[in-house]
Amino acid sequence: MGEPGSASGEPSCPPLLCNQSEDSLTLLIQVPRIQPQSLQGDLSPLGYRLRFSTQESVYSFLLQFAPGNTLSTSEPVISISSDNAVIELAKSPESRGHWREWYYGLNHDSLEYFVSFFLGKVVCQ
Repeated sequence: MGEPGSASGEPSCPPLLCNQSEDSLTLLIQVPRIQPQSLQGDLSPLGYRLRFSTQESVYSFLLQFAPGNTLSTSEPVISISSDNAVIELAKSPESRGHWREWYYGLNHDSLEYFVSFFLGKVVCQ
């Protein structure tokens, strides 16, 4: 995996903070100066993939959930500031409640398993 700004142009996983409510997941992407026009999200009931860039770097991540935990396919609510981006993903009506297991990584081959309460920083290894 390339480092941010590497000559290879390979994307890196961004640092991410996660939190949840009964109805939604909130992702705080801790990357300054995200170019809003570069955001390319792919939402499915089973996960969320996002790719974006800054002037210096390209980032990407894949977030997947344990069986039985599904997202609503309604559009995510995205807010971008000069310091970070916040993305709110809605849980599907049949999957509302507290989710304990999830996976995070650059792609399917690098997914890391997390047992989490969506309170804490997540970094790809």
